[in-house]
Amino acid sequence: MDIIDESIEKLVQNKNSILNRLSNIQSALEKTKYLNQIRTLDLPVRDCVMISDTNLPNDYVDYAVTQYMQNHHQDIHTIGACDCYTLDVKNSNPKSKQLRTKNVFFYSPKPMYDSNYTLPAGKYLSVIYSGSYDYTKEWVNKMFLYAKEHSLKIISDPIEFGYINEYETTDENENIIEVQMQIKS
Repeated sequence: MDIIDESIEKLVQNKNSILNRLSNIQSALEKTKYLNQIRTLDLPVRDCVMISDTNLPNDYVDYAVTQYMQNHHQDIHTIGACDCYTLDVKNSNPKSKQLRTKNVFFYSPKPMYDSNYTLPAGKYLSVIYSGSYDYTKEWVNKMFLYAKEHSLKIISDPIEFGYINEYETTDENENIIEVQMQIKS
């Protein structure tokens, strides 16, 4: 009976994770009405799970998640969350199409895990775009220019949210990505 109860519990967790992800995908699709528009958002504190506080190539993210779960004895249902990266503009290779990352974390509006990292509440510049992650660098530059033109002071590194990406689609054009930068209120 204990084994069956454990199996049922895991299936319920998986079901809830999938339902959470479907909700997140629906939310991402609703955000597409703001595609390619730089906006200012007032956001609450957001709980996350920091997987790695160092630069990680995309190919190592799954390995880092597995390592994190083993080291912290916590299941992270990544299907129920979006993968996020703090971007390191200053130390990025100017010739590269993509920006270097400072860390990797997972975020979900309805977290199903114990948080070890939070994104602070405050005002953020935001842009949502679809397509390749290669466009992030271009959007970050546009956001810096927008901030300058509107006399806004950026007080954080850019954060990239992969709402819909290679985990949900094989068509890069269907990706939905958001970039946020906190600004001084």
